[in-house]
Amino acid sequence: MQELKVLVIGEQNTGRKTFIQRIATGRFDAYAWEEWYYFDRAKKKEFEIQNNKFMLNFDLLSLHEEFQLLSEMAFRSSNLFVIICSITNKNSFEIIQQTLESIERFKDINLNEVSVILVANKIDLEDQRAISKQEIEQIAKQFQILFIETSCFTGINIEECFNILLKDYLIKKEEKENPKKKTKRHFFKSKQIPPEPKLPDPFPFPKIEILDSTYQDDFLKILNNKEFSDIEFIIMENQNQNQNQNQNQNQNESQSLFSHQSILYSRNPIFKEMIQKFQSGSNSQTILNELNQTYTKYLMRFEIDEEEKKDQVKTHKKLKVYVDYPYFAFYSMIKYLYCGLIDHKILENQDLVIKILSISDLFHVKRLYLIMEAAMKKFQNQNQNQNSNQNQNQNSNENQNQNSNENSNENSNENSNENSNQNSNENSNQNSNQNSNQNQNEQKIIDDNLNNLTPDEKISKILELEISVMSNCYAKLIRFGAFADFSIIGVEVNKKQTLKAHLAILSQRCEYFKSMSHHQMQENIKKEIVFDDISIEALLMILEYIYCNRFVPPSIELAKSEGNTKFICKSNEAILELLILSDYFQINRLKQICQVNLSKTLDHEMIFSALQVCKKCEAQFLKEYCYWEMGRNYLKFTNHKMFKKMTDKEDQEQIKKRRFPPKEYDDYQKKYGKKKK
Repeated sequence: MQELKVLVIGEQNTGRKTFIQRIATGRFDAYAWEEWYYFDRAKKKEFEIQNNKFMLNFDLLSLHEEFQLLSEMAFRSSNLFVIICSITNKNSFEIIQQTLESIERFKDINLNEVSVILVANKIDLEDQRAISKQEIEQIAKQFQILFIETSCFTGINIEECFNILLKDYLIKKEEKENPKKKTKRHFFKSKQIPPEPKLPDPFPFPKIEILDSTYQDDFLKILNNKEFSDIEFIIMENQNQNQNQNQNQNQNESQSLFSHQSILYSRNPIFKEMIQKFQSGSNSQTILNELNQTYTKYLMRFEIDEEEKKDQVKTHKKLKVYVDYPYFAFYSMIKYLYCGLIDHKILENQDLVIKILSISDLFHVKRLYLIMEAAMKKFQNQNQNQNSNQNQNQNSNENQNQNSNENSNENSNENSNENSNQNSNENSNQNSNQNSNQNQNEQKIIDDNLNNLTPDEKISKILELEISVMSNCYAKLIRFGAFADFSIIGVEVNKKQTLKAHLAILSQRCEYFKSMSHHQMQENIKKEIVFDDISIEALLMILEYIYCNRFVPPSIELAKSEGNTKFICKSNEAILELLILSDYFQINRLKQICQVNLSKTLDHEMIFSALQVCKKCEAQFLKEYCYWEMGRNYLKFTNHKMFKKMTDKEDQEQIKKRRFPPKEYDDYQKKYGKKKK
């Protein structure tokens, strides 16, 4: 077998790299060629022409290479040359003369002694053609080189290009070895190629609209969920008298605020310390004394309710906290800790903003404090604007009075005008100095990341940041399982691993657990659910989504970096399992996200198993994608052993419907091949 080096020469956006990918691998992937070209060294192709076997090694060159020495070496070491241009860019044909001159100079031979072919690529973009076929033929005849039109996308004439090039190589080799014997050269004539059938539009890529996230709203609903609450805040102070009567009635009905130790423990250092003291000992009276002594400055008084569970020997301790704060102020702080939201109507009430500012400072809720601080700055700016407007109105009134008295004595008018001008100038200077001093003081912002922002921008930026902070806090609940009351057990190859969870969160974020908590299901009685055929990675990923609203779980990556082998990074198999779990738990948004992710990462070997999962989970988008991908690579998939085992005729019909290029192009290739032989 003879090895030959093929140098492919072309400019950018001519399809030169996908041309090598198509001939070497038989496939086209415009988005994956770079990874293949730089990391896969098998850029070779075996050909057999007239009982001669060749191994072609492909190399790529642009005439604008920075290193001239490398260009010279590439020309000198190559046996065959392919000049690739694009029919959509007429300027790409301007490199032909320069390329031929380089071949003659570096190879030190005449052009008629070397095999060169001009490839006009991208004929699948016929509607964007910038140079006609006749013009390209004239260019090829002018330089006496071979010529062919190809498409890397459809694969038309890719192999035929090298059949022609190798035949020309054999002819020239024979002429060189037998100079007296004149062999008739058969240049490629485009007239021998029948006209290609018009390429139709490919079947459209399936579409899907991801549902809006309800993450913050779900955690807001967890607040005041009495069923799973283990902390009850009882607000003792009278409500704000400035509120209307309807608001007062609602507040009086909601004096008790039902909360959860797990959420407050993960979100706030003051509540974390308080809950740790509450959980530290078994003697309730000792705990109460310590709590009441420690948290007097927070205006809180504590009681403990001990309830015996019928199905448990242990008693269930519930903490009651009497607080002496305005209801809306304290509720706004707890609401912010739960879901990172703040009612914008509160930001319009200066008295309420002042109270929340004081409480958030006392309980070290830093970002809520920054929001209230920005709201106070807005009120200050409004007051300054009102004062400046009043000063302007006073000045204008004075000017009007002076104009009305113009008929009086000139001396008195002049004196009054001078006095008024002096007063107005003094007032304006004083106001400008006051404003500049106040602005300088107000620009001192606690958080460096929020510098140079307006109050409204600062508030929106903090609320946006809070979602990420909240997710990271709730991720710790999965990792450490603090105050968990439910277990999710995964069994893999006789290895059992338990993940701790919280029913208050599960029941609000999953329809499955919500219905389970209201019925006497076996899982609800045992407070656990077991999966024998789902990996730990998939179980952890679904918990990451439920708690953190994240599809890519950072805690997995963190655990992997720490050497924890129990937590492994996700793979396509795990995402397929996650798709099954999201359907089982009825988490529709996660189900959509899994489908979209798989459509970007799914390889051809797993597409058959993915299609079966789609039918079980009713994953319509992913099923449509599998049909589309298999139709785009129809010949490859129809020859696969798994395709032959397909019994569902509907699948076969749907794949055939999406076949691209269509059957007419395959027939065209077969007929053309027979004709050339």
